[in-house]
Amino acid sequence: TQDALMDRMITMKVSHYDRETEIRVTQAKSGLPASEAAIVVDIVRELREQSVNHHRPTLRACIAIATVLQNCKISARADNLFFRDICRDILDMDVAKVRRDGSSLNESPVDEVVARISGRARRPKVVEPKPV
Repeated sequence: TQDALMDRMITMKVSHYDRETEIRVTQAKSGLPASEAAIVVDIVRELREQSVNHHRPTLRACIAIATVLQNCKISARADNLFFRDICRDILDMDVAKVRRDGSSLNESPVDEVVARISGRARRPKVVEPKPV
């Protein structure tokens, strides 16, 4: 915006809600149980802390993810491929850093954060055949 216009405006810095408020808003808007809403909120808050100026993703991302989870009756677990896809689709827009040609500057942190926070970052067990 032009400097002359900025001189005539009053600006207020408004920060994000605290964790408990974000969980309650996410739960109220989506109908998702509080335990599941907390996982979604924690994922978004973690990615927000990693972003430039701690600005995005916002509470809107929490509500969007939670609404899809509730409507599709799925849980917020990293071993659920659909959950991971939802998080990537909604959150990559806010966290991806893209070059002019469309290629990514670095790996998206979404998968790692989803796996860590949802508590399912374990690799599948290798089952050894039993001797006969």
